[in-house]
Amino acid sequence: MRLILATTNKGKVREIGSIFAETSIEFIGLDSLGEIPEIVEDGMTFRDNALIKAKTIYELSGENALAEDSGLCVDYLNGAPGVFSARFAGTKSDSDNIDKLLTLMNGVPEDRRTARFKSVFCLIIDGNEYFFDGWIKGQIIYERRGSGGFGYDPVFVPDGYSQTFAEIGDDIKNSISHRAMAIGKLKEFLYSK
Repeated sequence: MRLILATTNKGKVREIGSIFAETSIEFIGLDSLGEIPEIVEDGMTFRDNALIKAKTIYELSGENALAEDSGLCVDYLNGAPGVFSARFAGTKSDSDNIDKLLTLMNGVPEDRRTARFKSVFCLIIDGNEYFFDGWIKGQIIYERRGSGGFGYDPVFVPDGYSQTFAEIGDDIKNSISHRAMAIGKLKEFLYSK
């Protein structure tokens, strides 16, 4: 099965593809479709944004589509950056977003630095919509650690671990992450079809 993955983020395409490596499902990123108009993610929830992206790609390509919206929800910041995670600092720069987060968290004690990554997938097959979600809890640390991953991975330590998502490596991250939890539900659904 071929699914158009509604992202130009090569990190997400690689991560999702590696989770499905032992299946016959092929993920194609938006960059392989040629010129696609910018998709405005103006939903108020991750589910809204995933649906907006999946519907747009399904309608433009005529192919089955899979879209995901995810982000970091920090308890001390009342759930921010949330749906604005990718553009938290006003740019799409991971470094700028992390800088803003660390500035806002400056001086916050360790016991109040709780956060969670959340992921929601929207799958559209033959015009039918299906949703799958996942999350992982953890802590925001005081400074960046590690060179792997992307986004906020260098400052997020998942519960039960001492390393950040940027340090633990793709194999472990892909088995415990918010995206892995949502994809596990997606896999079960696709295998039952």
